[in-house]
Amino acid sequence: MTANLALSSERHQLLTRDYDEESLSSFTKSTQQILQSTTPELTVNATQTVVFNFTTNKLKNVKSPLNLYVATPIANSYLTKKQINLGDHFSLITHTHKATEPGKYIFTITASNHDFIEQLSVKLTVLTHNPTL
Repeated sequence: MTANLALSSERHQLLTRDYDEESLSSFTKSTQQILQSTTPELTVNATQTVVFNFTTNKLKNVKSPLNLYVATPIANSYLTKKQINLGDHFSLITHTHKATEPGKYIFTITASNHDFIEQLSVKLTVLTHNPTL
């Protein structure tokens, strides 16, 4: 079985990594999560800038640094850091525009290194653009 992870860098270039079951079994598995969002779900009007904030927990069996990637459905979205040490804070920033379709959008953050991978998703609901009169 192959799991394809489509990941976007800060410059919105898509990368694809293929992991088979054997290579996935070598990753550290934990019941605790390293990634936590202090803002897991937000609702905004189109044209607003959105900031999702994240914290990271330290775990004994996981070593720093971790590389960060974001799979994003909205262009002009980026992470404030590309690499973190455990205990660091970072944000996901996205800019919505008049042309951003109203709806629900899921952003998936991936933190990984040579022996660990973890993903966390956050949700953005974009409402119709309502210009101020």
